[in-house]
Amino acid sequence: MKIRLMHPKAVQSLVLVACCSVALGAGVSPSASEPATALQNSEMAKDATAEEIRAINVRERFGLTSTLDHVRAVSARPSDQSMLGIPLDAVEVVEMDRRSALESALSEVALVLQDADFFGGIWLDQRAGGVLNIAVTEGGLEAADRELASRGLLDTSVVRQVAFSKAQLDAWSMDALKILLEQGKNYMHSVSTDTPSNKVRVDLAEDTPREIIDEIKGLMPSEALAMTVGGPGWVEQGIRDKPWGRAYGGLWMTRNENADCTVGFSKMRDTNPNSDLVYTLTAGHCGQGQWWQGLDTAGAYLGVTQATTWYPDATGYCDCQIVGALQSERRTSKVLVSNNALYDYTRTASVGSADYFVGKAVCMSGAKSSEWQSGQISCGTITDASINATTNSNYTLLDGFKTDIFDSRGGDSGAPYGSGGTFMGIHSSARGANATLVSKSPYFVQLGAKPEYS
Repeated sequence: MKIRLMHPKAVQSLVLVACCSVALGAGVSPSASEPATALQNSEMAKDATAEEIRAINVRERFGLTSTLDHVRAVSARPSDQSMLGIPLDAVEVVEMDRRSALESALSEVALVLQDADFFGGIWLDQRAGGVLNIAVTEGGLEAADRELASRGLLDTSVVRQVAFSKAQLDAWSMDALKILLEQGKNYMHSVSTDTPSNKVRVDLAEDTPREIIDEIKGLMPSEALAMTVGGPGWVEQGIRDKPWGRAYGGLWMTRNENADCTVGFSKMRDTNPNSDLVYTLTAGHCGQGQWWQGLDTAGAYLGVTQATTWYPDATGYCDCQIVGALQSERRTSKVLVSNNALYDYTRTASVGSADYFVGKAVCMSGAKSSEWQSGQISCGTITDASINATTNSNYTLLDGFKTDIFDSRGGDSGAPYGSGGTFMGIHSSARGANATLVSKSPYFVQLGAKPEYS
C-alpha cells in the first residue's frame, strides 16, 4: 500500500488542534499528535461518573482530548453541548465546525471520483483529527491529487494507493452475499466492503459448513478477504414518555403487546398523489399491530401498522414499518435532540458515498438511551457505509450502515439518525456494546411513504 504523506501544513494543523484543546485541559499535556485517552487515565477513570465515562468514550472516537481532568474542566465551562451530545469547549466547537465543512467537501469529491475505475473509497478519519482519506488503485494518484488541489484540500488529505478498486470489492462482496443467501440456513452475521482496509469483511456463524467457507474464500485473492467465524451476532438493543401532543421523533411508542420502541419520524407522507394520509415510522422488528404514544396504552392512539418491510427469516433493505394514519395533532417533522430540544431535518440522504461514508459524524435520538444519559443524544461516526447483516429473527438487512455509537439500549429501536440536517436512517439493532446497525433513509419509500420536511 503506497501512501502520499500529508504535507507539512496538514501536520501543523493537526498539532494546532491538539495543542489548543490541551491548553484548556487543566494542566494535562499529552503529545500533540496523539490526544490523551481514557486508557492513559485508567486509574483516574475509576472515579469517573457514568456521564464522564460516556464523554471520554465519545471524545476518543473523535480524536478529542479525553483525559478525565479535561472532561471535568470542559463540563464546568461548556461552550456547547448539542453537537456531539457532550460538553465541548470553544476550540473544540471550532474544530467540529471545520470537520462538518470537510464532510461537505468530501461528498463533492466522492461524486466526482466514485465512478472512476481507480476509485478505492473515501472516508474521514475522525480519530486522527478529522483527516480526509482517498484510496486509489495504480494510476489514480494524480487524478485524486488534482481533484483535491482544485478544492484546496491537497495539503490536509491522505491519498493511499491500494490493490483493489471499490467496484471490485463490492462485486466480491455481493458474490459472497449471494452464496450465503442461497443456503437453507442463515450462517451470516454480516458481509461488507471495508474501504479503509481495502478488504471484503465477512463475519460468519460458528456452525458455518467448511464448504461454504471455502467457496467464499475462492471468490477473491486471500489479501482481499477478512473473514471471522464464530464472532458475535447482531442483538437488539430527559424523559421521553410524552403520551399526548405531537409524536416527535425520539419519543416512546408502545404496541398492544407492550413492545416499547422509539418513534422515528411522524411525517411520512403517502406516496399516492391522491392521498393526504400521513404515518409515523419505527423499526419493523418491533412487531405489527396497534400502537400508542408513550409507554402504555393510556397515551394517544397512533394507529395500526400499515406497511412493513421486515419479516422473520426474510431479506430486505429496511427494518422499517409505518403506523397510522396519524391524526393531524400527532403529525410533525420535528425530532427531539439533547435536553428534548426540537430539531428539523431538511433532506433525506441519498444512496452512495456522497452521504454515507466512513468517518461521517451521526447522532441517534433513542428514547431509552436519552433517558439513561440525562437527556443527551448519542453520537459517533459511520464505521461501515454499506453492510449486509443478519439482525433480529434472522432478518437480513441489505445495504445498511454501521456506527461506533456504543450507548444504545433496548427500546431505541426505530430511533432516528441524523447528520446535520440530513435524515440518515433509523435504528435497527446493536452489536454488543460497541456498534449499531442502521436502516438507510432512502429505502423508506419502499413502505409507500416518504419523509416530508417543513
